[in-house]
Amino acid sequence: MPASGIKRIRGACSTCRHRKVRCDAAILDSPCTNCRRNGLFCDTVRPPKDKRPTSSADTSITADITGHLTAIQTSKNRGRYQPFTNFGFFAIPKLQNLCSEDMICLKMQKSLYVPEHPVLESFLRHYFLYVHPCMPVVDEARFWEMYHGDDEHSSSTQEFSLLLFQTMLFAASSYIPNELAKSFGYDSIVAARNSLYRSAKALYDFDTEDSSLSIAQAALLLTYHNSSVNQLTNSTWLSIAIQHARASDAHLYDAQNRTHHQISLLKRIWWSCIVRDRIIAIGMRRPLQITQHDFDFSKPSIGQADFEYENPISEVYSQLVKEQLCDVFVAQCQLAVAMTNPMSVLYPAIRQKATNSHGDISNQLTSCVEGLSNLKTWELGYLMPLKDRQVNVHATVKLFAHLTSLYYQSTRVALCHHMALLLFVREEARWHQSRVMSIRQIKEELVDAIGAVTATVRDFFTVCNVSSGHLPLSVLMNIILPAFLLRLDIQLSPSVPSLGNAHSSQSPKLSRDSNHSLNFYLQIIQICNTRYDTSYIADWFEQLIRMATAVKMRMLSAHTRSPKQFPSFPKSFLDFLEYQPITYLRLAATIDNLFATANVSLATTQRLSALQRGMVPHSGLRCASSTNHSRHDLVTSLNKQCNDNSDYPTTLEGCDDFTSSQQTDYMYLINDLPLLGG
Repeated sequence: MPASGIKRIRGACSTCRHRKVRCDAAILDSPCTNCRRNGLFCDTVRPPKDKRPTSSADTSITADITGHLTAIQTSKNRGRYQPFTNFGFFAIPKLQNLCSEDMICLKMQKSLYVPEHPVLESFLRHYFLYVHPCMPVVDEARFWEMYHGDDEHSSSTQEFSLLLFQTMLFAASSYIPNELAKSFGYDSIVAARNSLYRSAKALYDFDTEDSSLSIAQAALLLTYHNSSVNQLTNSTWLSIAIQHARASDAHLYDAQNRTHHQISLLKRIWWSCIVRDRIIAIGMRRPLQITQHDFDFSKPSIGQADFEYENPISEVYSQLVKEQLCDVFVAQCQLAVAMTNPMSVLYPAIRQKATNSHGDISNQLTSCVEGLSNLKTWELGYLMPLKDRQVNVHATVKLFAHLTSLYYQSTRVALCHHMALLLFVREEARWHQSRVMSIRQIKEELVDAIGAVTATVRDFFTVCNVSSGHLPLSVLMNIILPAFLLRLDIQLSPSVPSLGNAHSSQSPKLSRDSNHSLNFYLQIIQICNTRYDTSYIADWFEQLIRMATAVKMRMLSAHTRSPKQFPSFPKSFLDFLEYQPITYLRLAATIDNLFATANVSLATTQRLSALQRGMVPHSGLRCASSTNHSRHDLVTSLNKQCNDNSDYPTTLEGCDDFTSSQQTDYMYLINDLPLLGG
C-alpha cells in the first residue's frame, strides 16, 4: 500500500494474465468480462508479498464497498448498462493512475458504463442527427468504423476517448424521446440529462484523459449543460474547450506537415469553438472569448472539403443531406465572423472597457451601424441562399437554417437596443434626429428583427415540425426578449398591435393575431422546460408578463392623472421606446443582466420595482454631463431618477377600465414586488 494509505487498483485476473488478453477485473470487480463470457473461473491476482498486509479494518471497509457495488450492479437499472470494456476501442488513458476510491466514485456515477443495445444505438443516432451537424467535433466516419469494428478501415490500435463518448451521450440526451428516457430508467429527460452529465463530468474531474484535443472536444459538448443552480457553466466549459484547443494547436490548423484529414478535424474543432462562443454570447449576453485580437479571421474557414470523407458514409443522413447541412454550418461560421465586431461592442470584456467619452459613444454608434451592414451582407450571401433552397429539403436542414436565422435576428435586436441607449445618452436633445442613426431608423430595424424572430418561431412548428422537441436550449435564450416585447405590445394595445403594420412589404410580417403568435413562443418555453432545467426561465417570463400588465396600468394612471405631462399614451412597445426610453431601455438591460450574470438578487428586484413605480416624462430625463457618459453611470443615474420620482400616485384612481382583480394584482406588485427571485 502506498504511504498515503490509499490502495491502488488491482491487476488482471489469473486467467487473463495467462491468456495475455485485456482484463477489466480491476475496473468492474470479478468476474471480468472475458471470464463471464467464456464461463471461466475469475481469480484476481493477490497483492505482492512484499506489500504490507491489509489490516482487518481495511478488509472490512473493502468488503462493505464491494457489497455496496454488488447491490448497485443488481439494481433495476443495472441491466440497462454495460461495461465500457465491452467495446475494445474505448480508452481511459490515465486509468492506472486512479486509486480505488476514485474508481468507486466513477462506478457510482456510471462513468465506466454505457447503455446497452438498442438504447445505445438510439442515443448515437440522435447525436449524429441533431448535435453533430452544427457541432462537428467528432470524426463521424472514423467513429462508425471503430464502433462496427470495420477491419478494412479500422486499426486495432485505434482508440476513442471514453470521456468524449460520455459527453456525446449527454449531448444526445436533449433530443431523445421521453419514452426512451423512461426505458433507460429515468423519470424524465431532465433526469437522464443530469445523470449523463455527472457521468461525463466525473471522468473530467478525476483527470482520466491525457489528450488535450479529446478534452477540447468533450468540453465543447459539455457547454450544452445548464442548471438552475449555476447558469454560468456553459461559459466555463467553453473556456476549458478553448484552452485545450489552443494547447492542441487547433487554432493553427493550417500549419505545415499535417495531412488533409488532420487539418480538417482541427479546423472543425476550432470553428466549433468560435461558433459556440457567439451563440453563448448572444444568448447569454456575455463577452466573447475569441475576439479579433485572438485569431486571424482571414484564415480559410470551413468548407465542403472538410467533410468530404464522412459525408458518403453517414448512417443517419444521405450524402445530399449531409452536404446541405455542411452548407448551414459554413453559413454559421461566416455569421460568427460577421458577429465578432458587433458583439465586442455589445458585451465588451473588462480588459476592453472603454472610457465612454463623447467621442467614444459616437464611435460605438458608428461601429453598430457598420456591424448591421456587415450582418446584412452576410444575410445576402449566406442566409438568403439557404432560404431559397428550403423547398423539398430534409426537415433537419430547415431546422438548422432557421436556427441560424434566429441567431442573426437576435444580434440585430441587441444592436438596436444598444444603439437606442447610445443615441439617448449621446444626443438626447436630438432624440428624434441623429447624425448617425435616428430613433425612427432604429424602430424600423427593431420591428423588422422582432418580426423576423416571430416568423422563425412560427416556422419552427409549421415548417420544421419541432413539436416533438428537437430544439437546442439556445432557442429559448434568444426568444425571451422578443416574446416579452410582443406581450408588452399586446398589453399596450388590445387591438392588432402596430408591429404587424410596421413592416414593409419586403420584411417578414408578424401574425395579425398576436396572441396566436405569442402562443408559439409559449410552446417553445414549455418544450424547453420538459427537456432542460429551465423552470427558472419560465418563472422569469411569467413574472415579466405580470410586470408588463403593471407597466401599462402605471402609465395609464399617470396619463389620467397628469394629461399635460403625459399627453400621449403609448399604443405599442415602439411608442414605449420613443416616449418612455429610460424605462424601456432599463427594462431591456435588466433582462439582459439576468441572462448574463444569473443575478436574481434583491437589488435587481428593487430596480424593477423602481421602474414600475417611477414612470417619468421624457422631458425630465436629461443627462447632466455632455462629455462623460459611462454606461454604468447612466444606469445609476436612471435608477436614481426612478427612485427619486415619488410624485406619482400609488393608487389606481381614474383607472376605472381595469377590473377589481387587475387592480388588486397591480397593487400587490407595486407595494410588495417579489418579481425576480424576491
